[in-house]
Amino acid sequence: MKKTKELIKILKQYEGQKRLLSSKERLLVQLEKEEITTNSISYDSISTGLTNIASPVEQAAIKRLSAYYELQSQIRQLQRFLFEIDNLVDSLKPLCSSIIRLKYIEDKTWVYIAQELNISRATAIRLKDDALSEMLETLNDKLIKKPELY
Repeated sequence: MKKTKELIKILKQYEGQKRLLSSKERLLVQLEKEEITTNSISYDSISTGLTNIASPVEQAAIKRLSAYYELQSQIRQLQRFLFEIDNLVDSLKPLCSSIIRLKYIEDKTWVYIAQELNISRATAIRLKDDALSEMLETLNDKLIKKPELY
């Protein structure tokens, strides 16, 4: 039961994570458009801190490069998270996949789902239970982890 609740929580986070990915991708494009220069930095002279860098301009450039690479890493984590959920949901029978997407990703009501799929509410709920069980079995104790972004 606990794993089912965790899975449902992860499914409900899908749209929010998708929006977060989109905003981070826009930010990355914005950073790519801005010129990042380091003038004449000798990378051999850079220590773990910024103490060996000669100018504030060079320090700012290093910080921007660092932010750029961190943003790329966060985007890859979000893409992996969304890809895993998509694969998991797509591995279900088409009707079950539709029910999971409508209920947990699109946050639709049981009445809406039943009408949309031309099935009874009870059938939709039963198929949802079957789909969640199948998803948990597929995961086999390895729950998808939401990216830890800051």
